[in-house]
Amino acid sequence: MNRYAKKIVSVLMSACLICTSAAICTPVGAKTTQSQEQRKEELEKKLEETNKKLKELGKEKDDAQEYLDVIDTKLDTLKEQYSITLSEVNETENRVHKTQESISTNTQTLKEIEVSLKDMEAQSVTLEAEYDDVWQKYCQRVRAIYVSGETESVLTFLLSSDGIQNFLTRLEMVSAVAKKDSKLLKEMNTKIEQVQTSRKQLGEKREELNKTQKVLKSDTESLKIQQVSLNEKEAEMKKKKSAMEKQQIEANTTLQKINDQTKEYSELHDITQEEIDQIDNEIKEAIKKYQNKQTTTKKKKKKKPTTTKPTATKPNETTTEHVTEPTTEEETTEDEISSDFINMTYPCPDHTRITCAFHGYRGHNGCDFSTGGTTGHKIVAADSGTVIISRDITCDRDTCKKSYHGNGYCSYGRYIVIMHDHPNRNGETVYTLYAHNSVRSVSAGQHVIKGQQIALSGSTGNSTGPHLHFEVRLGDGSYNDAVNPAYYLP
Repeated sequence: MNRYAKKIVSVLMSACLICTSAAICTPVGAKTTQSQEQRKEELEKKLEETNKKLKELGKEKDDAQEYLDVIDTKLDTLKEQYSITLSEVNETENRVHKTQESISTNTQTLKEIEVSLKDMEAQSVTLEAEYDDVWQKYCQRVRAIYVSGETESVLTFLLSSDGIQNFLTRLEMVSAVAKKDSKLLKEMNTKIEQVQTSRKQLGEKREELNKTQKVLKSDTESLKIQQVSLNEKEAEMKKKKSAMEKQQIEANTTLQKINDQTKEYSELHDITQEEIDQIDNEIKEAIKKYQNKQTTTKKKKKKKPTTTKPTATKPNETTTEHVTEPTTEEETTEDEISSDFINMTYPCPDHTRITCAFHGYRGHNGCDFSTGGTTGHKIVAADSGTVIISRDITCDRDTCKKSYHGNGYCSYGRYIVIMHDHPNRNGETVYTLYAHNSVRSVSAGQHVIKGQQIALSGSTGNSTGPHLHFEVRLGDGSYNDAVNPAYYLP
């Protein structure tokens, strides 16, 4: 099999693997019959297959591109495994946190129940004593009635009255005694109800105490298990991350080797979510700042602009020294008719062939124009608009975990973003991004015309060698709103 045939096979294999991954992988929270454990098993099998393929290719060592494609597939698998493990760690941490909160809440509740139970038991003892006292009085009264035969005595007592006045007096005396007996009986019933209620409440509180104690015991045992599980998953995540970083280094080395051979440079395939978020936030804030200052472009009778000549950095120079930004002065003249929609030109007139296309590898949301291994080529505005970002991305070498710092920069290096005057045919605002420049020739807030020089090509930031990384973004200018630049270029 010759080299070109192998490349075709490599591309087809990568496409199949990507399609398979896309078909199998479902977003978190999606309804699916596939369990997470099943997905983990599938990823392990996929990892075994890629390792086997890498071993075979490693013996041949005659097609670095195919080797890189398989490494990228392995990296995607490792990243998904890491993502699943990270999700499991987060879920376990949440469970541990909730269990700890439950233990804390139930411990406090248990203390409150014990205090309340102690108070209720003391009140119950008092009620029992009051009940016993009333009970004794009631028993003595009943005994006295029985011994004295009071029912017959009362009747004899009334009938032996010597007159109506005497009868009424005696009747009132009998009634008073009866009322006292009735009051005693009512008090007796009240005490019985109070004692019964107290006993019921005590029983309920003791039951609540037992339930809380059981929950507390269960939570404590569960917490121990969860913490062991968390430690295991964190160790697994650390292992996955280490494997991923090791594989990333191999991928970067292989990619650099390929680019050095072909002189078609691009980016290392390990952009992070933090880098994406950083750029998105910068663009979002810049849009807010400049959207009301956007200038409506008018075609003009052109005079040759006067531009101070910038000095390009050397291809292999590493420096964090700030390069002074030259400015371009435009002379405006009469108005001419302009297009209603965006109409782009190539951003690097000296090199118009796209050497790495949109989504040429995972996470590549632009296209690359390699400049044949040399820097200092003119970079121009693809169409008229307002420069909303023109800055350098640097980082702290002591804390940055990246193994590369192209010419002393990170990520997009020295980059520019333009918010264009004209929308696309759907009426959407269009933004273009120009990355890895050696020199920036415009400043934020400056208006530029189509074809005007804005920078010189370079290899700053995440770059394997001299090239221009060009992006077209719509909507709110975010990474997820990037579209294929080829749709807009001539």
